[in-house]
Amino acid sequence: DRTMTQRPKQVQDYGIEIDFAVLDDEERGSNDPEALPEFDASIVKLSADIERMAPNLQAIERLD
Repeated sequence: DRTMTQRPKQVQDYGIEIDFAVLDDEERGSNDPEALPEFDASIVKLSADIERMAPNLQAIERLD
């Protein structure tokens, strides 16, 4: 019997700790391959949001 495992998603480390407590028991225990694209899309969107904030932080530093 072949077990399927998922490799962790590689993203930049911003020192953020993920709180898995917000996932319900079904989401936490799910190995549904259809859920992965949804989580990946969420990660991509959040990463893009973080990247867009970085230039704004530099502009604020220049004003100080």
